[in-house]
Amino acid sequence: MIVHDDCARRSATYSHDSSDGSTFYSRIKSAGYAGNTTGENWAFTNRPNDQSTQWGANALAIIWINSPGHRQNILIPAFQEVGFAIAISAGGVLHFVAYFGGVP
Repeated sequence: MIVHDDCARRSATYSHDSSDGSTFYSRIKSAGYAGNTTGENWAFTNRPNDQSTQWGANALAIIWINSPGHRQNILIPAFQEVGFAIAISAGGVLHFVAYFGGVP
């Protein structure tokens, strides 16, 4: 999972699928995650070096809640686990990801 996120961050590509054709679901399974319900939310700033309060945790939550697909991931009752990551690319773009999972 981290490898995909790092490759996306370094290459400035933004997709749930990797350049090698792997999907989020195939990557999380190959990483050994045992859950059978999974989801992924991504966000990034489109302005290098933008570290303003616009991209604070509250703003990100509002952005994801106002996006139907992201909101669905947040509200799925089967998701019992969540992990968050934040990274900054060499160009200063902030990348945010949330992984959701449901244990078997």
